[in-house]
Amino acid sequence: MANDEFSFIHQYFSRLNPGFAREAEKMGLVLGIGDDAALIKMDGTYAITTDTLVENVHFFTNFNPRLLGARTLEVNFSDLYAMGAQPQFVTLSLDIPDRYVDFDEFWGPFSEGLEACLASHNTVLVGGNVTHVTQRNAPLTISVTAFGKSFEEGRSLRRNTAKPGDIIAVTGTLGSNGLYVKAMYNNSVRNMDTDARRRFEEHAFGYDPRMSLFVRELIKFSNCAIDVSDGLLGDMSHVLVQSRARALLNYESLPLDPVASSLLSDFKMSAKALLKLALSSGGDYNILFTCSPKDFEALTKHCAQIPELKGFRVTAIGEVVELRDDDVYNDNSLATDGGLITIVNNKCQEVALKLGTGSFNHFIANSGLSWPVLCPAQSVLRHGWPAGQGLTVACAWAQTRHPHRPDSALQVTAGRAGGFFGDWHCCHIHLLDRLTSPHVGQAELSNRQWNNEYYSYLFLDGGQVHILWSSWASGPVSPGIALDKVTYLLR
Repeated sequence: MANDEFSFIHQYFSRLNPGFAREAEKMGLVLGIGDDAALIKMDGTYAITTDTLVENVHFFTNFNPRLLGARTLEVNFSDLYAMGAQPQFVTLSLDIPDRYVDFDEFWGPFSEGLEACLASHNTVLVGGNVTHVTQRNAPLTISVTAFGKSFEEGRSLRRNTAKPGDIIAVTGTLGSNGLYVKAMYNNSVRNMDTDARRRFEEHAFGYDPRMSLFVRELIKFSNCAIDVSDGLLGDMSHVLVQSRARALLNYESLPLDPVASSLLSDFKMSAKALLKLALSSGGDYNILFTCSPKDFEALTKHCAQIPELKGFRVTAIGEVVELRDDDVYNDNSLATDGGLITIVNNKCQEVALKLGTGSFNHFIANSGLSWPVLCPAQSVLRHGWPAGQGLTVACAWAQTRHPHRPDSALQVTAGRAGGFFGDWHCCHIHLLDRLTSPHVGQAELSNRQWNNEYYSYLFLDGGQVHILWSSWASGPVSPGIALDKVTYLLR
């Protein structure tokens, strides 16, 4: 048990991967953990990335701590590999809530996972920070900054260099991590026996350390790549937006994960559900890249001759094509624009698959699913000051099938609060795996306080949400009737 933050750092983090110390010195490490800052001699071009994992946003409470330790680093290493760089140095920062203090059963395996990952990728931990968070129910938060040196000086992999005619390819398989997350939300994973669950976790969160060797060869044939972290469609669209191009994506060529496929019947899920997860759920941390057909053929032949890359999977899944005349260029180079991707079959025939927007949105929800947007269509709401004394509240909620995703449902909550100092209105939307409520299509609720009556009525109609708020007052302050209405479009 650590007595303070310094003994905590010493116990779990200060002596990781000691066998790599001499090699770390060759890479430029002068001074690591133990002083105010690390000292590194840097020679060449470096890629630098930062990623944060938050409990119950990026990982579940009670998740395997050894896998979490490795994952903490791998999500950053994936960014570096996508830039054509070899990870060398990392820093680690922890915001630790009360329940994780003195939790040796967690920190021991977490530290072991870190050390194993550092060793696999020839990387060293050089510093960081530890903070004790005292707020009740605060999440464990883990932040890593990683530094990687370009495999070949003057060459890098970027998002803005895809060209029409390029092959689009992806490493590894797709869908296992998305299936794990989905099955956790609907409790299917928790129903597995302990050994089966452990094997599935290790598979879904596994990362092939041979990525380093593959990328070392990839940069000889390609200059365009991105890591698949937030969903294949969403990440592919980043490349297309920055390269000012479109893509044809052959959904029948996608390398769906065979272990995930074998579990679909156990989880009572369809093959289409796995396809949807492979395209939009993210978390697989593969490399998506483009290169000319000639270079792709040369790359695959070259890798086949490297014994260490035997079984390392690379699959062509599409082609970069010219923008259409009616395409509108998005000057936000970080935008996600699924409209630039045409999904086709093996015969290059366009197909319609209702698969959502294809990217995890960190600003909307803590789920690997893409979420719908509420867009005001027309409104005659009269907004006033937030309610003060004499507060009265009326709210209603209802569920409906998602207008664009038949296997999902929406729950909408509408509310109004009123008082002596004005009214406040709100509307909240939540994505569900299925309908769970008898309040389907419409709901209503009224509340009476003082001499006022507040009434909310909510009606869901396909792609529209209609909300009525009404109030009736008979007292001396504001007698009369008020009726407010707003209509939202779901898209």
